Amino acid sequence: MPEQAGPAGDTWRDFLTSQAEAVIACDFPHIDLASLRRIYALVFLEHGPRRLHVAGVTVHPTVQWTAQQARNPALEVGVRLESLCFVIRDRETLRRGLLDHVLIWNETHARHVLDVYARHYNGHRPHQARGQRPPLTDSRTAPLTDSSTPRRLLQTRVLGGLINVYRHAA
Repeated sequence: MPEQAGPAGDTWRDFLTSQAEAVIACDFPHIDLASLRRIYALVFLEHGPRRLHVAGVTVHPTVQWTAQQARNPALEVGVRLESLCFVIRDRETLRRGLLDHVLIWNETHARHVLDVYARHYNGHRPHQARGQRPPLTDSRTAPLTDSSTPRRLLQTRVLGGLINVYRHAA
């Protein structure tokens, strides 16, 4: 998305940075299965810690189902819904990073793929906004790009090689 200046000269990035703790991005993509059926996944991304939550997967998203799935991540992280000021509809959280690259067979497979992706995103994927640290690490953890001493790298293939995780050999 191109940077656009607002009335006070602030950019969208400046706004998101200043409001990060009060912003949750929501993505509700459809997933076309190999059987030509369609299912839906509801996911949330906390902008402050950059943590991804897969709220649920369903064939028939009802208002009641969607509302309950939206409450669950808030309860999980101890956030009161009233403290959230902004919800952004993010149309790329899953599509670009995952769904455009993998063929999903059925609802069970979709849940598995989304769970693996969320674990990778939260536990291994470096984020610029967090100093190249994954969301589930604290500020004392060394960034994944630390190259102070050359060491041998080990590669782990995730989701059949769609994602590769690298770590230093012991």
